[in-house]
Amino acid sequence: MPGRQRLPARIAHPTLAAAFIDPAIAQLKDNGANIHFNRRLHRLVFDGCKVAALEFSQDTIPVSKDDCVILAVPPAVASSLVPNLMVPDDFRGHHQRSFPHSNRRGCRCSDDRSIGRDRGVDILL
Repeated sequence: MPGRQRLPARIAHPTLAAAFIDPAIAQLKDNGANIHFNRRLHRLVFDGCKVAALEFSQDTIPVSKDDCVILAVPPAVASSLVPNLMVPDDFRGHHQRSFPHSNRRGCRCSDDRSIGRDRGVDILL
């Protein structure tokens, strides 16, 4: 049988937010994360491969070496914030994917203490 006939459809219940976003936010908060909503991030300030600060219109928040930044934005926004980031430009229905940032200079930010396995900037498209 082809794939669609083999697997039953799965629908997030009661909503996508309740199934995916709310549990992720709860886990982050349980682990001490500071989560900010309704603030536009204007720029990620990099120090080599590492994010050194988050620049907002009202203030700049420094990022320490022990902090982890999770950037959950649409591809076009991610590419405007992360230099040399290649993002998809052809969209069809698909699942969310998380991947680590590695720039063209070969810098890669990793540390097993972060959520998942990669540290620095986790980008969700």
